[in-house]
Amino acid sequence: MEALQAIIGRQSVREYDPSVKLTREEILTMLEQASTAPSSWNLQPWRFVVIDKPETKQALKPHVFFNVPQLETSSAFILILNDLQRYELFPIMNQQELQAGYVTEEQAKVRQEKANQAKATRTKESLEKEGLVDCGIVAQNLMLVARAHGFDSCPMGGFDRGKTLELLGIDANRYQPVMLISIGKKVKTGRQTLRMPITTITEFK
Repeated sequence: MEALQAIIGRQSVREYDPSVKLTREEILTMLEQASTAPSSWNLQPWRFVVIDKPETKQALKPHVFFNVPQLETSSAFILILNDLQRYELFPIMNQQELQAGYVTEEQAKVRQEKANQAKATRTKESLEKEGLVDCGIVAQNLMLVARAHGFDSCPMGGFDRGKTLELLGIDANRYQPVMLISIGKKVKTGRQTLRMPITTITEFK
């Protein structure tokens, strides 16, 4: 599927064919493709939790509010997290890129020094804000990748973040819940929606 077709053809789908099941290999492929998204310092702060066990879905139902139909019928239900300790992983990524020949030893040294300086200025608030942008980009990538694979999706912010982290046994001090994304085969076409005229939301200077 052409990229533009995937973008224009994407809809937020709230009811899926429950008989369609994605394999974990298919899900991992889509997540890997989505993760080519750009991010600050290439730190890739997104972390994915794929909720596909019936018992986990059942336990999660009280905490997703009006998003229960997506939870019950989707092929995959994915929680995107923002890793607030992502700067701790920069030395590993830097070393891997050095070994791959993407940077020289001198470049790797300079990059690490700059990353250390950036890390020293980061507060929890700035890590949250910066990570929300990056996670938003990977979320959109994931929905477009799903569309390119012939599936549909829906981004969801309506869920109890604290209860969800507790249920899934996730460290709330390290990880910030960003959104849930459901993926599956739609049972009917989503309703048509309008966008604001581009000339009313754009200005040239």
